[in-house]
Amino acid sequence: MIVCICIHTELGYSLGTRIIFDRTSTTGVKLAVDNLLELFRKYDAKGCFALTADVLAKCEKETVLQIASEGHEVGLHVHPDDSYLVNLGLSSRGIIGLSQYSLKEQSQIIECSSTLFEEKFHSLPLLFVSGNWSENNATIRILEKNHFLYDLTPLPGAKGHVCDWTRLKRISLPYHPSPDDYQSRGSLKLLMIPVSLTILKEVLGPESEPSQGMGFLKAGFEEYYSQNIPVLHVSLHSPAMTSRYYLAVLEELFAFISRHKNVEYGLPTGESCSQPKTNYLPYLRRMNRSTTRTTVHAIWRRIYSQSIRSLKIQR
Repeated sequence: MIVCICIHTELGYSLGTRIIFDRTSTTGVKLAVDNLLELFRKYDAKGCFALTADVLAKCEKETVLQIASEGHEVGLHVHPDDSYLVNLGLSSRGIIGLSQYSLKEQSQIIECSSTLFEEKFHSLPLLFVSGNWSENNATIRILEKNHFLYDLTPLPGAKGHVCDWTRLKRISLPYHPSPDDYQSRGSLKLLMIPVSLTILKEVLGPESEPSQGMGFLKAGFEEYYSQNIPVLHVSLHSPAMTSRYYLAVLEELFAFISRHKNVEYGLPTGESCSQPKTNYLPYLRRMNRSTTRTTVHAIWRRIYSQSIRSLKIQR
């Protein structure tokens, strides 16, 4: 199994379990990067750091270069409403998703960010993550044209005003998309690597621990591992890694993964055609009073949010 740890590297910091995306806070990036690199060294792990334009433009060069110098993958994380892009007149502050822009506008935003990346690393980015999980067919055509190899944006089942991944199953494996349908297999060289989700359809990452508990994060890994699923995509945001709480959660997850054989850290080399199924057993094994409570709360929140959404639609 390959464990792909993707860090959405952006400005901000944490206060306890509260993550604050503050566009003026550059110190949080250095603290988060330092914390993560130390943790990666301890467990001999590698991560994928996707950097926003604001991080590339505002943070110390040494901070971002240190990531690559220690053998980690680096790429782009594009939030169209980043100050750097807005100040250049390429985007607007209130329009937060790439899918809300035309093909030409998306192309300008991505190419400008790539140029900034090249100035720092003297190479073009090959890895991409779109902010707010927001993509469409235009996005992947632009990525293919600009020779990106990996897209770690897909969030299976997600539906919002700037994103739609509803046709991807909860357990979705890497795939090459179609130029006419970013959610279907096709002929592009670009490799889509969907985020891994637990049985509660929560992101398998440290930021989900407060809502579903450490037991379910471990069970999520076991669900993938027990079926020989080739890739586990763990997603997190760098501002969370300024918090001792989230760092402790990630370290516990690393320690748990390290007890399993045949696990590597990095990026997959190709798509997979296997058809994994939901496996309830790892979750049932870890059920206790705490996980039962978080499960009931998670189900109740999902029912409540769906009810509110239905009422809004009726209006």
